[in-house]
Parts: sequence; structure tokens; C-alpha cells
Amino acid sequence: MPSYEDIKRQCLRSGDLYEDPEFPAEDESCFFSKKPPRPFVWKRPKDICSDPQWVVGGASRFDIVQGMLGDCWLLSAVASLTCNASLLNRVVDGRQTFDAKEYCGAFKFNFWRGGRWEEVVVDDRLPTYHDKLVFMHSAEKNEFWSALLEKAYAKLNGSYEALKGGQTCEAMTDFTGGVTETFDLKKAPGDLFKIMTKAFARGSLMGCSIAAAPNQIEAKLDNGLVKGHAYSVTGAKTFASNPQFRMTLTDPDEDDDEDMCTALVAVMQKNRRKQKQLGKKMLTIGFSIYEVNNTGTTEIEELDNKTSFEDVPHRHQSKEAKKAENDLSAKFNAFFLQLAGDDEAIDPFELQQLLTKAYKKELSGRDLSLETARALISRHDPDKSGKLSLEEFKEMWITIRKWKGSFDLADVDKSGSFSLYELRTALKNC
Repeated sequence: MPSYEDIKRQCLRSGDLYEDPEFPAEDESCFFSKKPPRPFVWKRPKDICSDPQWVVGGASRFDIVQGMLGDCWLLSAVASLTCNASLLNRVVDGRQTFDAKEYCGAFKFNFWRGGRWEEVVVDDRLPTYHDKLVFMHSAEKNEFWSALLEKAYAKLNGSYEALKGGQTCEAMTDFTGGVTETFDLKKAPGDLFKIMTKAFARGSLMGCSIAAAPNQIEAKLDNGLVKGHAYSVTGAKTFASNPQFRMTLTDPDEDDDEDMCTALVAVMQKNRRKQKQLGKKMLTIGFSIYEVNNTGTTEIEELDNKTSFEDVPHRHQSKEAKKAENDLSAKFNAFFLQLAGDDEAIDPFELQQLLTKAYKKELSGRDLSLETARALISRHDPDKSGKLSLEEFKEMWITIRKWKGSFDLADVDKSGSFSLYELRTALKNC
């Protein structure tokens, strides 16, 4: 098989548009076990619209729309691929064009197969019905990179029908050459969310799917997701989705000698029972109550709400966390990544350098000990990798700031060290 450059050179010289002999514009390239459900007509993009473009406004997950083929697993992998420009550019050459001076009717893609990158060249004839693309296409009518990517992947696997049904991790491996890891949510580790945030920080691709029995395929869940479908995961963040209210109690109970106040809190769900006939069940609801410390410190204590309700998940970002995050962004973000290198994680030696630089004044020109750096990493390294990711470093930085604040408060004589009395006071306040 000649290379893309050879094909392009020959076609531009002859003036002919490329026709792929290995993946012809015939029904057999679509389906191997049956005839197409409709009479397909193979057309080039220039015959479908007046101004065909390779990419319109940059490649994104919104460029991927599923056609009649059951390959949502492939679509979710392609959507995830668009979230990482360097990985996408390795698979899809963004320099390709429909410009008359460069256009030859051929397009190339790269896939990882058998331990090496393999170039796959296809012509741009696509199956249509009533001038509309039958399989994967873009929301933009004149954008064709995603449709041709699917065609190249179909060629790699023998036909479009061969793409029906699959695992997202299969396509992700073919797009990256990486090793995939799968988690069953019924047996997921307790730190799965942290694993996900760390993976995203390192540029990993991620997808998910909903298992379904044969009679449940395409069944829509209450949350809008569809059973039997695969989805791309494009981020992992926490946020408060439930209402939050702040109360200040100022009127002590008359019969309370400790000047305590009483507050009654209740939650309800409205009109849910009416929806039982639609197959919907009652929701599990509840609430959490937190005491806000008025001293400006960051400690918050969860109080017993004297009910058996489950807590509603929510997130409270303290002032200390916000300040630490801002400080990190301003002072250490670039320095952290510079030290971390390609793996975007720092080991004890790198942490020693970073903290020595950050606390130069407090250390009086001395280096932070390597054993201290190892101890700090061990305390904030739940996956036992021996290194800290950026997110783990942020948690450690908040801890160090708290320790330093406690130290400064207890170090009454400002000597930079503790007397026995000062140490006792500091430990009592921790």
C-alpha cells in the first residue's frame, strides 16, 4: 500500500481523485452480513455541500453525532480524544484540507496497532441517503473530519458493521497506544474520584457505559442517560447541587441554662408520589448541618441532625482552601510543573527543592531534610505511588499552612522553636 504522500503526489500530478481499492465504495464495505436497509449513495464532501471543510472552528466533542450504526463506544472515545489536543493531533492531521491546491480525495489517520503506529489512508467517498451522511457526522453540515475518521477505523476493522458493539477502552487504546484500566462501580475503590482527578490532570482519556439486559437496550433512566450506551467523561469536579442556607441563632431558649438555641429543620419532596404511575420511586432525601466557626479559621464540625436520613452530598470550600489555591496558582504552579516533568508528579527530592525555596526565610538558609519530604509525601499519598500529583500537593500545602499557623500562634516569644510549655499549648490547639 503506497503512503499518503505518494498517493497525494500521484493524484495531484494526474488530476484524478483517489479511489481506495482496499475499501471500495460498495455495500460490502458497510455491511458484511446483510444488505443496507436503504439504498446508499457514496458521495464526496464536495458533492454533499458547496463549501466542505476539514475542521470548522477547532475539533471538539460537539463535532460527533451518531448515525445509524451502533458504535456509541467509538463515538465516546472520539469525543474524549478531542479533549486532549496532543493526542488528537497524533491521530488526526489537522493540516489536511479541501483546498483545491492540496485536495486529492485522500485523507490519512494514525492508529496504534500491534505495538506501532499504523497509517490508514481512505478516500473521501461517504455513504449517504438523500444527501445526508448515514453514519458518524458533525453537527456542522460542512465539517468532515469525524465522518472520515470513522471510515478509516471501519477500514482498519474490515467494515462499518464490524464497529457495531464494543468497548470504549478498545478504541482508546487504538487512539493512544496506552494501557486502559476498568472500574466496576459496584466494586469501585473508595478513592475512585481522586483516581479520576489525578488521571485527568495527567491527560488520560476516560469513558463510561451503562450495562443493560437485551430487553433494556435504549431504556432511558430518570437522569436522562440511556442503558446500553457509552459516554465520554470529560471532567471530574465536585459542586453543590442542593440548596444551601446559612442560619444565625440569636434567641436562647428561656429554660436553657447554657444559653443554647433550638432550631427545627425538615426537608420534603413534593408531588413525587403522583409520579409512581410513571415508574418513578420516592427519592432518598436528607440534610447536613455544619457549624461555621466565626473566628475565621477553617475548621467546621458536622453536628448530629438527630434523624436517620442520609446526608445530601455537597461541597464546602473554606477560605483557607481558596487562599491556598490562589497562593499555589500565583507562586508554585509553574514551578511545580517544571519540577514534576512529564509525569506531572513530584518525588521526595523534588518536594525537598520546592519547599526549601518556598520556606527559605523560615529555614534560615538550610535545606528541608529529605526525611521530612518523604514523611509529607507519605501522609498525602493515598495510592502509595511515592509521589504527589498537583491535587495531592494542594492538600499538603493546606496542611502545612495550618501547621505553620498553629506554630506561629503558640510560639509566643517568636524564637522559631518551641519551649515545653509552647509545645503543650500547640498540641492542645491542634
